[in-house]
Amino acid sequence: MQLSKPYFTSREIDVITRKNVDLSQNIRNFKSKTKETFQILTTLIIKLKLPIRVLQNSSYFYQKFYLLNNNYKKYSNLHFEVGLAVLFISLKLNDYIKKVSVVISEAFTLKGNHLSSADIEENKKIIISLERKILEFQSFDFRNFLVEDFLIKFLKFFNAEKQDNGEVNANLHNGDTKQGNKLTSKKTFSYLSWCILNDLYLTSLVLQYPAHYNAMVSIKCASIIYNELIKDAENLDLNRKPINWDLKKLIAGNKSDLFIIMGCNQLLEYYIDNIGITFLKTCLAELDFKIEEKKLVDLLLNIKIDLNSKIPSHLSSDNTANSDDDLFFHTRDTDIAKNGSIRFLYNKQKFTDEVSMYNK
Repeated sequence: MQLSKPYFTSREIDVITRKNVDLSQNIRNFKSKTKETFQILTTLIIKLKLPIRVLQNSSYFYQKFYLLNNNYKKYSNLHFEVGLAVLFISLKLNDYIKKVSVVISEAFTLKGNHLSSADIEENKKIIISLERKILEFQSFDFRNFLVEDFLIKFLKFFNAEKQDNGEVNANLHNGDTKQGNKLTSKKTFSYLSWCILNDLYLTSLVLQYPAHYNAMVSIKCASIIYNELIKDAENLDLNRKPINWDLKKLIAGNKSDLFIIMGCNQLLEYYIDNIGITFLKTCLAELDFKIEEKKLVDLLLNIKIDLNSKIPSHLSSDNTANSDDDLFFHTRDTDIAKNGSIRFLYNKQKFTDEVSMYNK
């Protein structure tokens, strides 16, 4: 029996990682290989002119595969192949078709390997095999939606609400934000939000929050960084104004918006550790924000310190079930599907009701 849970809290991810002894013992290797794999995948996506949005599904499937995998050593030398497999799954989910042979050839070229036709065919077989295993580990559950769709809707909503001529460009994903050499304040901010979203795809936030939450996190993080950057006198020549949108308007009822601050905090941690390879750094150069890398890191550190003070030390909403028999937190047996014995369930209550019937 395999229960599917599309999202985990950060504490739940820690619990699963600890229970996954093979992964926890090799966590440094995993993080290093993951960073290397997605650097190549990002370059590949840009080179082949694929939608950047496919990074979200790719990162989600990739992280979940290794998180729930009970045999990390078996796949420790296949990070790159797993990366290509999740990329193909993501492309299919987004109805974007690209020849497998072309993608494989270009991917290995970026890695420094030139494949023969026979090598390409062999890698096709490996990737197809990995695709099936990855989908099994997902329980064939596709309840994670694209963040970019929500980001664009939210940006349009706030831009229209303010009646500003710098409305968000519907073609954000094409990077078309320029009017001559000048950018309105709103277009600058919208493009910055989209770039920050691309970086968010490469964090564990895609495992933690649904798409509309991550869209809000991206906008909030962008507004904090943007407002700090425009305080610099060098950047005031483009007449940029602070962005202070009330994101609570996007949250139903009285639900807490603390998740936004917590998400921003995690995203800033990613920036501090990886600023040199981020979309943010490239974006700021494109938008003519002149700031040295060290100064940018210091700015992000100060923002993070301020955000940390707003997060309660104990979060009752982040309690985690640590029960050893909770199927939500079990790693996946890589060999169990060989005899067709897996049953996938998406509703835990249905499973509980069935167990109760058997006990009677």
